[in-house]
Amino acid sequence: MNSKLEEWKALAAIENKKARKSWGYFIEKKSFPRSGQAISKNLSKEAKKINRMLGRGYTRQTIAKRLHTTTNRVGQIITSYGLPIR
Repeated sequence: MNSKLEEWKALAAIENKKARKSWGYFIEKKSFPRSGQAISKNLSKEAKKINRMLGRGYTRQTIAKRLHTTTNRVGQIITSYGLPIR
């Protein structure tokens, strides 16, 4: 049984090496970047409103309806500012 486990470990190591060659950065880091831009520390008025609503437990859909915007835009703001910030 132990030899089968060792065989699987060796096979996994080979497959991981192939994946690193194909995918590179993402496999090595073990996390995907949220966006290409750095997270801004100075919140806009819109971002402050969204942060406050997130703190109160509102969903993206509810926030979008209240601010008369789309859920996609709310998600973009959350990502670019790293919300929620306490």
